[in-house]
Amino acid sequence: MNSWRKEFYNFMNDKSWNNNDMKELIKNNHPKNLYKYKEVNEYTLAMIKEENIWASNPKEFNDPYDCLLDFNGDIVIQETLKKMLNVSEIHCINEKEKNKMIDKIKIHMENLINQIAIVCLSEEKDNILMWSHYAKNHQGICIEYDYNDISNYTEVYPVVYMEENIDLSESIINIDPYGIHKKIMIKFALWEYEKEWRIIFNNNDSKTNGGLISFPKIKAIYLGCKINKDDKEKIIKLTKEKKIDLYQMKMEKNKFKLTYDKI
Repeated sequence: MNSWRKEFYNFMNDKSWNNNDMKELIKNNHPKNLYKYKEVNEYTLAMIKEENIWASNPKEFNDPYDCLLDFNGDIVIQETLKKMLNVSEIHCINEKEKNKMIDKIKIHMENLINQIAIVCLSEEKDNILMWSHYAKNHQGICIEYDYNDISNYTEVYPVVYMEENIDLSESIINIDPYGIHKKIMIKFALWEYEKEWRIIFNNNDSKTNGGLISFPKIKAIYLGCKINKDDKEKIIKLTKEKKIDLYQMKMEKNKFKLTYDKI
């Protein structure tokens, strides 16, 4: 794990979410720009034209562990009851009643996730895997935003990559209001190549899979090295209208590396 991201994670564990030290840490380590990989379709074209971005509900993510709110129901119920009842009263509660309590907590946690929408961005514009996974096998585009434009508009946080998952039992027992943020901001170390940053919004309609969010002006767009002629022409036209810098990605001949030229 990157050392400063580890420090960011420690801030989360110390229940000092979003304090001045955390903000200073991010300020000293954030990238100059952030990027969104997209395939070219009617929604992407509208997003560019209208200067908005799609914030997704976590249940739509491609990683089943992403934002999964795990907890040990038995421990949570036992420790919670200790705060409310004496030993003899706890023994009077049967397993069926305890299971009902656990189910209620699970429903509550699910509702919390349904009320969240997240914008996922990357530090890199030339990541071969990102182009393959999120920009239709290099046929799409990569959109560049200025980090400062985003941070002046809303809070943006780095994802922390870990080998082990975390359990939310302690956060639930101690009623930690930022416990859910810990789960939102961590991913399995296998995903570290994404170098992801996230913006968290309230999903006003929990029945939907996310929503469009007004977003800062696009700084530049990079065309995939395999983009087709029609899509390229559509993006060229839009970038001229919006006065957005445009670049063409290309493959290095003797290296596994992407570079780009300005159009």
